Amino acid sequence: MEEKTEDIKYIQNYIWKMYKDYLANHDMPEYNRKMHELVKKYCDKKDKLLMHFCQNLLVSWCPVITEYAKEHWEKEKNERDV
Repeated sequence: MEEKTEDIKYIQNYIWKMYKDYLANHDMPEYNRKMHELVKKYCDKKDKLLMHFCQNLLVSWCPVITEYAKEHWEKEKNERDV
């Protein structure tokens, strides 16, 4: 169980870092690549519990990232239109 606890901590910290990186660089392809790599890591381990945990957390973050992406692209568009 200790190993699972460490994996859960790793997953949550990794997703938090993905979020912070996205806020810093607004690089959606990078965010998506990291998202797929994280899920693949636990899929390759054949660990369904942690794979589903990853997927569910990432789905929960989707509206947040999408909203920030919209704000970023609208701001960029407005700056170009000036």
